[in-house]
Amino acid sequence: MNGWVEGHVVSENKEDISSHKWFECREHPWFTVDVPDYLFPPPGIDDSKAVDETAVAEVCAIFHVKETDVRAAIQSDNAHDQLKIAYHLILDNRRMISY
Repeated sequence: MNGWVEGHVVSENKEDISSHKWFECREHPWFTVDVPDYLFPPPGIDDSKAVDETAVAEVCAIFHVKETDVRAAIQSDNAHDQLKIAYHLILDNRRMISY
């Protein structure tokens, strides 16, 4: 875990969270108090299949690629794919503006 983040979380409750599993960490107040709803959708809601067409078009325009390339990147397991990252940054930017 990132030492800076761990240092701040650990200093808050004097607990070493590096050994916890992610699902346990999600229950920590750091992840549950005053967190925007879109970061942790309710259980059972899977919006990963919903694709924002406007964001896809924006990524296509920026990178001069086909929609199929962007869609493939979004569905891929590669967290470092530049098209996937760009798509999610566009969505995050919209969410930040709307809050």
